[in-house]
Amino acid sequence: MNAFTRPRERADTPSSRDAKTMPEYTHRDALHCRSFEGVYGAPTKLSYAHYRQIVELALDRGYGAGLLRDAIGQTSADQGKALYLRHDIDHDPRRAVEIARLEAACGVRSTYFFRTNANDYNLFSYDVRRLIDELQRLGHDIGLHAEPVDYAHAREIPMLDALREQIALFRIVSPDFRVVASHNDMTPYNNLPFLQDVRAQALLAEERLVEA
Repeated sequence: MNAFTRPRERADTPSSRDAKTMPEYTHRDALHCRSFEGVYGAPTKLSYAHYRQIVELALDRGYGAGLLRDAIGQTSADQGKALYLRHDIDHDPRRAVEIARLEAACGVRSTYFFRTNANDYNLFSYDVRRLIDELQRLGHDIGLHAEPVDYAHAREIPMLDALREQIALFRIVSPDFRVVASHNDMTPYNNLPFLQDVRAQALLAEERLVEA
């Protein structure tokens, strides 16, 4: 299936990288993969090495890893055993590089969702733009981590206008992006119900976007 990258011979990544621990995230909270718990003796803190083991286990069991944009318009029968990896860049984009390199070494691609109005990083800064360029060179995709409800309240504008503005801002960074995901739990408002509202869905369709 051309929608997925097939596993290739895996290159070893530096052991010093694999040995690092990803702070703040537990195995269950970061991956929501309870089916993998105990397979490799999951550590209390999720490490890069353990994440790589999870990805390789999925590949060894016959899953093909594709981008979320590749799934647009496909049915489950079209996809077969599909693995779609998603990463929400809520706070520190620098962590994404290690994950992206690890995934590329395993021969898989994933989608990284960036916020347009985060207080923790500037989507248009030199460092973040270089980081996004590297993600895309590695074969990964980026999408909009939308928070139109928070943005609407901050600017006192209608929520639909807020979503339209965030889409326009994100197109400066990635003119051909296709996927949007809700940012929910770290800001005062839950953005998901609005993104699933018929008005927001109509705007996404008009913009040739889909909600992940």
